[in-house]
Amino acid sequence: FMLIDVLFTFIFAYVLIVFRDVKTVAEKPAKVKPLKVVKDVFKHLYLLFALYFFGTFAFSLYSIDASAVHALGTLPVYLLFMLPLVAILVRLGLKNNLEAERFHRAEFVLGVALLGSAVLFTGWMFIYMAFQPNFIVDALTASFPLDYAISLNIGPVLIALLSLIPGLYLLIAHFMKSRHRIVEKTN
Repeated sequence: FMLIDVLFTFIFAYVLIVFRDVKTVAEKPAKVKPLKVVKDVFKHLYLLFALYFFGTFAFSLYSIDASAVHALGTLPVYLLFMLPLVAILVRLGLKNNLEAERFHRAEFVLGVALLGSAVLFTGWMFIYMAFQPNFIVDALTASFPLDYAISLNIGPVLIALLSLIPGLYLLIAHFMKSRHRIVEKTN
């Protein structure tokens, strides 16, 4: 499993290089905007957690609970593991293959789809947890070892928040860009 960790570390380093903008390299340190720095830091932290949970998904293929007892509860968790990285990859694919206006519309559709699927899977997971409170310990101990060790459900909350972020970010960014365009047209 160390090889899987090393593999995802290299993937993380590669994606960091891909995310690096040419503009940030050309800017002088005196002109760096603090908000842009904060945005870049959060983007890379999000990517780190997305890759971690994707690695957890890859590990779960080995450690999956094959019993049918908690199959309805583990399915949304496994889908939530993949959602953050899928959001990043689909957005990068759209950005590289579409012109600006079509990308703006496709980004809105992607945001709605991501937010809808994240809410669906998160709701499904928490409803199942309400009926079967120990299913994390029973079926997902390998995926959430800290939850088993300290008896707190930190893992499901973290993956739920992490899966909601891309959809919310894309929708808020879309509405802010649309509002900015309307203000520019009226001036």
